[in-house]
Amino acid sequence: MKKTFKRFNVFIGLLVALIYCSTPARAQFLGYASPQTVAVTPIPSLTCNGTPVTSAIGVIPNSGQNIHFLSWNITGGAISSASIFLQGSFSTGGTPQTISDMGTSTSSGVLQVSGYYPIVQVVANCTGGGTMAVFYSGTSVSGSLLPGPMDQTGFSRNLATGPTLGSNFGGSFNIPTPYGSLAGTLVMIPQGGAIPANSSITITPQVSSVGVSSSFTFPLAATTNVQFFSMPAQVATAFTWSYTSGGASPNSFTLFYEFNKPGFSPSPSAATLTAGLNLGPSLTEKGARWSVVSNPAVSTQASASKAAGAAGVRHVADCISVTAGASTAPTATSLVINLRDGASGAGTVLWSVDVNAAATAANHGAYNFCGLNLIGSPATAMTLEFAALLTNEFESVTLTGYDVQ
Repeated sequence: MKKTFKRFNVFIGLLVALIYCSTPARAQFLGYASPQTVAVTPIPSLTCNGTPVTSAIGVIPNSGQNIHFLSWNITGGAISSASIFLQGSFSTGGTPQTISDMGTSTSSGVLQVSGYYPIVQVVANCTGGGTMAVFYSGTSVSGSLLPGPMDQTGFSRNLATGPTLGSNFGGSFNIPTPYGSLAGTLVMIPQGGAIPANSSITITPQVSSVGVSSSFTFPLAATTNVQFFSMPAQVATAFTWSYTSGGASPNSFTLFYEFNKPGFSPSPSAATLTAGLNLGPSLTEKGARWSVVSNPAVSTQASASKAAGAAGVRHVADCISVTAGASTAPTATSLVINLRDGASGAGTVLWSVDVNAAATAANHGAYNFCGLNLIGSPATAMTLEFAALLTNEFESVTLTGYDVQ
């Protein structure tokens, strides 16, 4: 009996222990883990008078954020240009380095940059009156693809809004290139009226290791139309720009620079065709052709001329066709045919060929050449012609080409 009771006690003890061990343990609550975030207004009100402002060190707290967002908004005044970017430093008193792209929108925009920096500060500047407010936010989560305005800020530069067309105007800031190249499109938008005749835009690239390199000047057409200028893929870390006015005008303009993203294959332009081979894309299919023909009566000089295009437009000769012959024997001579960068009888000879006309009634020659890509000067006529008439001779020329700007 005692043995049975002892076994019963052991059983009860084991059962109690089992029940006790199966009860869930209660751990102490330590709180939720979440990314560190920061939201401040480092520059609440900046007067757009051309004086740059740098936010004070410490205004942007260091909470371990490694993704940084910078937005800005400009109100009031006729804003002509803006510049805003983030700088980072690894120690107090250390040399700050620019860590973001440069925002240039004269209304509003958003920048994003990744990387941890113990010290982060904002540098902002604007001209033309009005007020800029700058907002910062940061987080410690991973970055993502740049959407919408943040992506656009990377390749679109608003160079100027509102300067008068009647006065010379230069870029107030050294504009960085997002992809290390000038490749892109310059967009000129006149507002309120036509651009004065003989006006132009000049882009001067900067290369960090060698300084200023050759400039590109684009004559502007005296029109109210929007004008586009393709820029060559010249290596450049930044650039400056200037507008030269050709005369008085109370109207204004807006100037944009749209950079080509890496992998984009741009079309050839007047700048790329006349620059070195390493500055632009290869010339593939040309676009719309024009053609001029001269097939006059016997004993008459053949001359076909394409009239000058607008400012900045170059004619490019693609195909040339020349024939000569007689039904009545002419005086034997050698006929010269010239392609001229200019009007009839004027301008540099770009191409030339001779036709030997024998003193016989016969076909004296027929020449056809294509793929020439002979480039004329801006706003200049191009002419294909026999140098002179020949009595009893039939002369004929056809010039086909296309235009670039």
